[in-house]
Amino acid sequence: MRNRLRIQHRSMRGTIVDMEALRTKHATSPAIGNAKMNARGDVIAKDGSVLVSRDKIVQAYYASNPQGVKHASLKQTTAETFETPQQAVERLTKQINNKQPQLDQPSNVLDKTKLRRMVDKPD
Repeated sequence: MRNRLRIQHRSMRGTIVDMEALRTKHATSPAIGNAKMNARGDVIAKDGSVLVSRDKIVQAYYASNPQGVKHASLKQTTAETFETPQQAVERLTKQINNKQPQLDQPSNVLDKTKLRRMVDKPD
């Protein structure tokens, strides 16, 4: 079974190329082209000094893009938060029975305005 951290590739000529070793060896060297970055993803100056680290870039991205991050609770469910289906049905029936009609609900007001418009509408 392969070690997932150290994947070694075989070149066309048959030599083994360790990509992880190459990546760590050349992490601080500037990228080829006009990217102004090194292999880690840090923004670098012309002299090779790091201006903005990759960690700060990633943190800024996720701070400005909240839709890119999904938060999930890792808390264990307890007996207080879990209810059986029978308990849920009982709780919902109590809520339905205790509800009294409210006159200022948006749906009731909307229905009255629709009726009023239909009556006041000229032929």
